Amino acid sequence: MINPPPYEGYKLGPDYLEKYKSRILYGSDYPNLITPREAEIENLLKMDLSQDFYDKVFYDNGIALILSLTEKSGNSILDS
Repeated sequence: MINPPPYEGYKLGPDYLEKYKSRILYGSDYPNLITPREAEIENLLKMDLSQDFYDKVFYDNGIALILSLTEKSGNSILDS
């Protein structure tokens, strides 16, 4: 088994992340995780970004994407 290198955190600074928070969507690469998801999230939380950033990246942007795709297809996520 190959051990992955230690997680070094994000290379993008907080100003960049805050600027583009409406365009960033958090998602794991499961099952191809190189770094544990918990480490990724912990490193983001350690950056002490705005609560708005965390709300958008971890939830709001994902919901907006799903809604936009279902609206374009004419289906509702409530129909299932």
